[in-house]
Amino acid sequence: MQFEKLIEEKYQKLRQKNTELEKIIDKINSDLELKNRDLEIEAALERVRSRTMAMHNTSELQDVINTVYQQFRGLDIAITGGVFIAINDDIEKEIACWGAGGTAEYVERVHIPFIDLPIYTGLVEGIRKGPGFFTEEFTYQEKIDFFNHLFKQSPYNEMPSEHKKEVISREGGYTRSCAVSKYTSVFIINHHGRKFLNEENDVLIKFTKVFEQTYTRFLDLQKAEEQTREAQIEAALERVRSKAMGMNSSEDLALTIDHFFQELKNLDVKPIRCGVGIKDGDSPIVDVTVTSANKNGEDIKLTGKLTLGGHPILDKVYEALQLQAEYFPVLRGEEINEYYQAMNPDIEFPNFSKDDVQYGYYFHFKEGGVFAWTEKELLEVEINIFRRFKSVLSLTYRRYLDLKESEAQAKEAQIEAALERVRSRTMAMHKSEDLTSAVAAVFTELEELGFTTIRCGIGIFNDKSRKVNVWTASDSNENDTAHLSGDEILEGHPLLEGIFKAWENQHDYSYVLEGDDLINYYEVAAESNLPVSGPKANDEKITQYYHSVMFQAGGIFAFRENEFTTEAKQLMKRFADVFHLTFIRHLDLKKAEAQNKIIQAENERKTRELEEARQLQLSMLPKDLPQLPNLEIAVYMQTATEVGGDYYDFHVRDDGVLTAVIGDATGHGMKAGTIVTITKSLFNSLASSKNILKTFAKISKAIKDMNFRQLTMCMILLKIKGNHLTLSSAGMPPVMIYRKQKQEIEELSFEGMPLGAMRNFPYRQLDRDLEKGDVILLLTDGLPELKNQTSEMYGYEKIKNEFLSVSKRKPEEIIDHLKNS
Repeated sequence: MQFEKLIEEKYQKLRQKNTELEKIIDKINSDLELKNRDLEIEAALERVRSRTMAMHNTSELQDVINTVYQQFRGLDIAITGGVFIAINDDIEKEIACWGAGGTAEYVERVHIPFIDLPIYTGLVEGIRKGPGFFTEEFTYQEKIDFFNHLFKQSPYNEMPSEHKKEVISREGGYTRSCAVSKYTSVFIINHHGRKFLNEENDVLIKFTKVFEQTYTRFLDLQKAEEQTREAQIEAALERVRSKAMGMNSSEDLALTIDHFFQELKNLDVKPIRCGVGIKDGDSPIVDVTVTSANKNGEDIKLTGKLTLGGHPILDKVYEALQLQAEYFPVLRGEEINEYYQAMNPDIEFPNFSKDDVQYGYYFHFKEGGVFAWTEKELLEVEINIFRRFKSVLSLTYRRYLDLKESEAQAKEAQIEAALERVRSRTMAMHKSEDLTSAVAAVFTELEELGFTTIRCGIGIFNDKSRKVNVWTASDSNENDTAHLSGDEILEGHPLLEGIFKAWENQHDYSYVLEGDDLINYYEVAAESNLPVSGPKANDEKITQYYHSVMFQAGGIFAFRENEFTTEAKQLMKRFADVFHLTFIRHLDLKKAEAQNKIIQAENERKTRELEEARQLQLSMLPKDLPQLPNLEIAVYMQTATEVGGDYYDFHVRDDGVLTAVIGDATGHGMKAGTIVTITKSLFNSLASSKNILKTFAKISKAIKDMNFRQLTMCMILLKIKGNHLTLSSAGMPPVMIYRKQKQEIEELSFEGMPLGAMRNFPYRQLDRDLEKGDVILLLTDGLPELKNQTSEMYGYEKIKNEFLSVSKRKPEEIIDHLKNS
């Protein structure tokens, strides 16, 4: 018994221990299952994260959403109605999201029109509240009402009826759980009414957080793509702008438009037809450049004129052009055929079926517009590209119009310059015989302007007779001008007789030479002494066009192989007007030549008189400079070609006192020379006087008493006795003294009227002591007022600096430096 009891006790203990071990094993298994589930969930989340990080562009977002859906399915969550992901900003009053359900392998875009039912509004309101979690339950009837509404909407109305019945016939209500983050929301649906377990809702929340990271990356990619796209668009715009601004002539416009078409293709904006039109004032006719693709995808470019009218679309395009408004028409089926037929009935366009649709886009600017036709509606971003190109094309056409105007102005300037050169050659005629060279200048300038001729010339009539003086040049003699004397008579051919009649009536005259008439004309010309040759009778058929423009004394004429344009005739008219002035000058020169010898003799007499006066003025300047033991003196004066007013002089008293004067009489010519002569005489008589101010007073009174109107003398007068300097100035520039010890320039300025300007003017006298090495610089205003080629004055500051730089040199070297600088 005791043994059995012991066995029973051990058995119970083993049984108890076994129960405890089973509990431990169950606990371990449960923990492992939870950990496995967590690992399974985390692995699913990681696959979503990995797909997110693998995104390189925004178009892959749908792939990530599909990954989320597939991972949900792989976790065996009770989703019988699908998984849906919404972008919160897409949810306003209607449901718009991405989703899939049942056995669908890929998500699709879902849009459900509004219905005022809690099953609809509850989701919208829950998402609009912001981040959080909510779950909803609805009855079977509420589910039926919702799906009956849904199946009436496109594209759900096209679902097979069996599938619709299967959805509605599912037992139970409608359960929905939704987790909302900042940017996105994820919701799952069970059509059988079973509530989602807490674990399932936790998985939903985790997936929502992970997809929030996905959408954040999507936004980053979207921003980068927008920046890249913006850079591509701006680069395309800039290339067209550069092409526009690089246009050198109006002919470059077509290349710029081609560049615009190419840039559209580079941006993947490929309409079936695209074009640019330029309007002609207020006319409904526009010049159009169109590019479209043929069956092989090759671009075909057409240019021409299009009348905006004759069809409702074209009428509205013209109206929109006038209003500078956008216009987006749509054509369907037969409307397309009618439109193309109205636009150009001579072109055989493809026949469009009733299902074909074309979308038009017209964007207008001041000078015209840009348009495109597409088979699919353009996105707003693509429409904006056209809007931006519109501005660039407006710039292009403004540049084009500016170039046309500039070319017209340049052509006009070229013509005017040519005419001016003829005028200049006319004005350069010095004798009547120079007329031949003036005529040659006309031919040369016409050729430079591209006025191509077989032969051109100028004829001058001898009174009312038919005799004519002719100067002619042709392309065969390289524009060497041939002159025919006035013995030739215009007769023997209708062309020649018509020329004389046109001159008599002062009318322009045109004639066409061809066939036998052409041969006959050159036979008549060959019998004259005109150096011209023409086609022979056996030559191929040739036509020559003649035109002449008449002026009072004769006319200018030309022969060409092509008809004379209005521009060419107008050019001849302008040259005829100028040459008329040339011939008038020729006549004037003939009259003037008779008087030329008298005028020449008179000029020679005046020249001799001026030269004698200039030599007299120079003779009044000291021939030798004073030689003093304590002074070195150097002078310089630039003499004019006529009599001037500059003057300098010296006087040395018996006691060794030096008196020096430098002056500048107002004006030029004989009057200024007279003032210099008077001043010279007064200085000679007053130089020995010790009082400078009294000397100034006497000279000023003498000039004033002579009553010369507005004639005065500016003057500096100084005396040097030993090392003492006394000086005064009347209207002259400052005196500069270089002080050797201080190595600086001392300026002595005086405020004084020129001598002879005012009686009893209170002139001021200055006294200075001089030391060895000091240098005194006297000058008139001629030096500081000198100008260089850029009209920059030499100036007093420049003089001061240059003087200081050479003040230690000898006087002659100082003067040479200032002169050369």
